[in-house]
Amino acid sequence: MLYQFLVTKKQLILQGCDEDNMKNDLTKAVFGNALSKSATLSEHLQMLNDMNLLNIGELAEIAISKTSKVDRCTVNQEGYDLINGLEIKHAQTHERSAKGNTMSAWISIKNKTGDILAVVSESKTKKQYFFNLPHNYYRLFNANAIGVPFDADGRPRRFQKRSSGFTSPWYYEVSDYKTLCDIASQR
Repeated sequence: MLYQFLVTKKQLILQGCDEDNMKNDLTKAVFGNALSKSATLSEHLQMLNDMNLLNIGELAEIAISKTSKVDRCTVNQEGYDLINGLEIKHAQTHERSAKGNTMSAWISIKNKTGDILAVVSESKTKKQYFFNLPHNYYRLFNANAIGVPFDADGRPRRFQKRSSGFTSPWYYEVSDYKTLCDIASQR
């Protein structure tokens, strides 16, 4: 399924998405002359990501499912994404204050009933951070999302307690992507 994002021109033509069909009013308005320019797949993906046109949450689900060898649930399964009951979330940092001195990545917890494996992409440094958030941690929050705090330059703000008394999500950080996928496969 990862190939939904990494398709060849031949596959696009087979799906009825040939080059001429992709030059419609919407794509012309957004991309203009760039539609005719050549670039690597990596460059195209970066451009789409920079324009916020990639569904990174879906990419995270597919990647973790594939790496951990745990099947995904059917689309729009209520409460979780993997058949073992885990929810996969992706969040990206955005400026949080009017002064621009802090950033946060917001992980949605609304209507979630299981543990959450989260990938946070920090937009300034382009680093990724990984979290294993147990349901017991976030179930008492009176909020729709958990904020993962960063300084304005992209450095993590790894304090362990919040002013509200709740433990910081940084307490649940895991070291790397492989460890996150190992958690998914061992569930």
